[in-house]
Amino acid sequence: MRRAAPWRTVGTNSPEPPVRTTQDIRRDLVWTREQLAVRLQHIRDDAAHRHQPLSPDAGERAQETENDEVLERLGQSTTALIGQYQRAIQRIDTGQYGTCEVCEMPIEPERLEAVPQATDCVSCAREARPYH
Repeated sequence: MRRAAPWRTVGTNSPEPPVRTTQDIRRDLVWTREQLAVRLQHIRDDAAHRHQPLSPDAGERAQETENDEVLERLGQSTTALIGQYQRAIQRIDTGQYGTCEVCEMPIEPERLEAVPQATDCVSCAREARPYH
């Protein structure tokens, strides 16, 4: 889903990455949010069969029910991700992107590269979710 950074090259003589501007990051966040919205629409389209009668075969009916549950969970997680990306975009727009919401210290650049929608630094994320 995430686009590879255009400066990444293979080999030992890889050039240094150019400095990414906040607008570059914002553009990538918007692109990813749009891709997630497309994914969510596909999930909703797939789930639309719920309005059709279930199969008379018990095995098929069980499989259909299980598939519906999976689609529901996928829809929920995709909706949550869209919200996280939207929040990151809003933080860019308000000048808060890259600052931890908890301790107000800068979020590590490596974390933002890996999780561009992050709103907390590694330390605060570990404290909030110690078992993940």
